[in-house]
Amino acid sequence: MNKLEKSVDRLLKRMFRKYRYGMVKVFSYLIVISMLIQFIIEVPSLLLLVPFFLLISKVYLRHKSLLVVESTELENIDQMSGVDFENYLYDFFRSLGYKVKFTRNSADYGVDLILKDKKGIKTAVQAKRYNSNVSIDAVQAVEAGKKYYHCSNAIVITNSHFTKNAVELAHTCKVKLWSREDLIRTIPNDKKQNLIL
Repeated sequence: MNKLEKSVDRLLKRMFRKYRYGMVKVFSYLIVISMLIQFIIEVPSLLLLVPFFLLISKVYLRHKSLLVVESTELENIDQMSGVDFENYLYDFFRSLGYKVKFTRNSADYGVDLILKDKKGIKTAVQAKRYNSNVSIDAVQAVEAGKKYYHCSNAIVITNSHFTKNAVELAHTCKVKLWSREDLIRTIPNDKKQNLIL
């Protein structure tokens, strides 16, 4: 075994230890790497392509790691209780710079959290950690709570989806809806994006 083969062998062993999950994809990726190394050795002028290949590899691995974070975080949310989901959203919005207040009591008027941005604009939030679609009742409740708590905006956030009636009423009342897809887009980028509520 020559020096290059030993190096590739060590690299393969390290990567297998590091990436226990998704072994088939990692193995495929490593096969491609070893084939490219062998090809570059046989055709030295292709060494100019090495920086390009390294950049592509870095982008690919970054993308894969983001997908794992999204998937894991959403699975964690799916296992939460309703109160845990409210706590999660509390921490999430605080990390974005909002002042956040709970409305936890027996009569919360359809609002779980009240957000206040740097301009003093208040948003009523209803959190729905559901296994089924969120109905029109959630939109009606948060709209009423928005008025009760003197908020300018209202939003219903769920790990699920919304019924057609809920979407139609939300559009009419200008209540924002965050479904499962919105959570997926938001989770890995929470501190990077400027959320408009």
